[in-house]
This record gives sequence, C-alpha cells and structure tokens, in this order.
Amino acid sequence: MSRGLGDVYKRQIVHRLEKKHTVYTIDLLGCGRSEKPGITYTNFLYVQLINNFIHDIVKEAANIVVTGISSSFVIMAQAIEPDNFKKIILVNPSDINIIKEMPTKETKAAKTILEIPILGTFIYNLIMHHKRIRNYIESKYFFKKTFLSSKLEDTYFESAHKGNSAGKYLLASTKGNYVNIDITNAVKKVDNLYIISSRERNNAVAITEKYLHLNKNIEATYISNSRYLPQLETPDKFKDIVLMFLQ
Repeated sequence: MSRGLGDVYKRQIVHRLEKKHTVYTIDLLGCGRSEKPGITYTNFLYVQLINNFIHDIVKEAANIVVTGISSSFVIMAQAIEPDNFKKIILVNPSDINIIKEMPTKETKAAKTILEIPILGTFIYNLIMHHKRIRNYIESKYFFKKTFLSSKLEDTYFESAHKGNSAGKYLLASTKGNYVNIDITNAVKKVDNLYIISSRERNNAVAITEKYLHLNKNIEATYISNSRYLPQLETPDKFKDIVLMFLQ
C-alpha cells in the first residue's frame, strides 16, 4: 500500500482481519509507492506478478480480496494457476463489457502522446492536479464527503507524482486499453467467487448482474452508504461479509 493510504487501510480494515488471517496489502507495479518503470503495462504482466507473489511470498494457496479493474488480473491469474487460490472476493469489479475493449488506433495514439517526455508529462500533471484528484475522489471513491481529508488527498497526489510523474506510463497503458482483457470465459468457470458491490456506485447492480448472468455459482451482496471503497467507508460491515465468505 502507499504509505498514507496504507495507514488508512490498516486502521479501518486490516487489523480487523488479521486477528484470524495473515494479511498482505500490496501496491502492484506502477501503483502507489511501488516502482513505476517506463513500460507498457498489460493484464498478463499483472497476472504474472500476482502468481509470483503467491509463489514466492505467501507460499500457499491464498484468499484474495481485490478492488476494481485489478479484479480482472486476479481472475486471469486463477485461470492460469488455479492451485494458487482458495476464495476470491471482488469489490466493485469493473464492467466486463468495458474491460474487454482492446487497443485501437485511437487508444494507441493516446498512449503514445502520454509517453512523450515533455508533452506527455505536462498532460499527465494537468490530469493529476490536486484539484482534479480531489474532484475525482469525491465523485468516484467516497459516498460520504466527510471521509475525504487533506492527508488522503495528499497521499494520492504524492503517489501519482512519485518518480518524476512516472505514473504516466500506467495511465498511458490504461488509456490505451493495454490492461484490458476479456474475462468472460474465465468467469464462467470459477466456483470460488464472491462479489461485494456498493449501492451508491454508478451502475453497481447492472455491473454485478453481468457476472451473475455468466455464472450462477457466483454469490453477491450489496453494501449501502459507500461508493468505490466500502472497505474504508463501512469497514465493520465489510469485515463481517469478508469473514463470512472465508469461513
């Protein structure tokens, strides 16, 4: 986890779970406080990193709790190495139809522009301006406006600009659709999947229903009074659901 946000996670949810489980909180390559090399980030890269982490660090099959687009990385990691995984909990996973969109001429051009040394960095810094970060967090991440603090905003800003704004390479790959993949077939085959969706997130029910339609074995529940990060906004309810599923 990034330093400041990691403190929030530990205070809100990790200490609640580590009473019964060994808990790892990680920033994937290109995110938070992790290294941000100037490479093309792909779904398969993250699949490899996740499976390597389980092999090298956890050293046994693991339960996974994952949020957003990272859900697709975990689903594909399990499809390749199913013995690495026990149960998987997706928290507000991305829309299946959106994350299967592949790179096009237009998205490749956007990626190329963002990677240009001066121009791309300038555009990235405009996108990751303090005010834009705050507006994005307010509109997408939290239902309760009082939850957003200056410290949290500063944490996101510092993480985004770590390494002379090297975060632009992951943003470029994301805008270029290089982290996307069609997880439809993999979702159809899972039998260890649970979804937690926030009711106040846009299209939460519709997105969740797409997963349930593909596989009747998937279980899902909804949490009220939260948006993208229920693990921070409603930690007690979130903890109870996670522990119930992991039993």
